[in-house]
Amino acid sequence: MTTASRIASITALRDYLAATGPFDIAVWDFDGVVGDTEPMQARIYREMLAERGITVDGNFFHDLAGRSEYEIWATLKQRYDLEGEPGKLRQERIGRVAPMLADGVRPNWFVRPGAAALHETNTRLLVISSGNVEVVDFYLAAWGLRDIFDEVSATTGEGDIPKRERLRRALIETDSALVIEDSTEYLRLAAELGAVTLGVEHTMNGDVAGEADAVLVGHLDYDRDTQ
Repeated sequence: MTTASRIASITALRDYLAATGPFDIAVWDFDGVVGDTEPMQARIYREMLAERGITVDGNFFHDLAGRSEYEIWATLKQRYDLEGEPGKLRQERIGRVAPMLADGVRPNWFVRPGAAALHETNTRLLVISSGNVEVVDFYLAAWGLRDIFDEVSATTGEGDIPKRERLRRALIETDSALVIEDSTEYLRLAAELGAVTLGVEHTMNGDVAGEADAVLVGHLDYDRDTQ
């Protein structure tokens, strides 16, 4: 398997988009992509479990990242015999995670320059996320990013279409797509449907280089000179 190229500068990102585009749409995940939110998300789950007498190891969230909140709570209930209704657990966690993210997370270094480069070729920018719409909308607005996206699709907790299906629908309706993701599952699906894929590397995902056409290095200082 060919090793995916690693992109660690704005210049390299613009060059990659120019070489592989133009695109009709660019689909962005939110958690782990627009912002490196997964560690904070995991921390709140861990704290809530600890308060209920459940201790988990440091890797407990690795196979849960990228899933919807209901899927995560259903899995945790099965694994740890956790009591409580998923809807109520979801609302409690949303109330906790919002202020924590506000204090501790910033957008990834590639979001604004990548969006700007894509807008130059009239690419529509979509967010398709398994995350909660309350959190996604709040942080896009707080980070000054809401206006750069043409559409945001996230979960409400009631009758949600699974992310896999929402992503599939978006990709089959276009001739040229880019998908920016931190999940190997969704990168694999995007590739199967003919999209160009950019994986995002961070501390809580697997070998995205094995599934993506190229990899964005996630851990760069946002304020450094990335030229």
